[in-house]
Amino acid sequence: MSGVNQPVYFTAFARHVAAHGLGFLAEAELGTMGAGGLPPAMQKIIVDADPMAREQYIDFARLRRFRQSILAAAPDVQRARLTPAALERLHVSAVTGVIQERVATGGRPGGDLLVDVLAEHYPGTISGAELVDALVARGVPANEAAGLILRGCFAGACELHQNPLPAMPGASERPRAFAVARWQVARSEIVTNLRHEGVHLHEEDARRLLVAADGTRDRAGLAAALGSRPDAAAFADQCLDRFALTGLLES
Repeated sequence: MSGVNQPVYFTAFARHVAAHGLGFLAEAELGTMGAGGLPPAMQKIIVDADPMAREQYIDFARLRRFRQSILAAAPDVQRARLTPAALERLHVSAVTGVIQERVATGGRPGGDLLVDVLAEHYPGTISGAELVDALVARGVPANEAAGLILRGCFAGACELHQNPLPAMPGASERPRAFAVARWQVARSEIVTNLRHEGVHLHEEDARRLLVAADGTRDRAGLAAALGSRPDAAAFADQCLDRFALTGLLES
């Protein structure tokens, strides 16, 4: 779909950028860098390989055809380390797919303490320091909590953010939907949420309600914006719950 599309192996790409003083730092989605779920023999090959070969093997094993690679100046790449101490400056959220799977199975805690805590804050974030404290309070040894979070990132259960996401886990007294989504919804059934994800709004009344949710109306006012619909109040409540769960409501 691009004017320039010249696919190459990852190792060739890494050599090319190195010739220009750059290096591979990480993938934008850390969960794509892990070897979890692969056959044990393949996992051993990946673990024993050097970092560049490891990425290439994962491409082969997962049939990956598209990357979102982050590059940096070579000296910065050599100094970069994702350590437990770095979590104090970062924020953490659950991965959307993990939450969707939990909702599909009834919304009950699944025995994963990390996901349990993050689900309570989804679609927003929790600071790394607060997350460590929450895990310790639930019985995780203090010297293991940070490592558990980092493993969760590479396993695809959670993701890191430099700043907290202003997504509301529930509708406020006067709900306000993400301004970008309110602009988009007049032009498309797919809008962007505060997590930079696409959200489908198929119903016309749901799209109308999203536009009306500009922070000036309470629930009664939003229901009134739906006109003479007999179940307007119940439909508005349903939509607001959905907007919150999908990261469309901002603080």
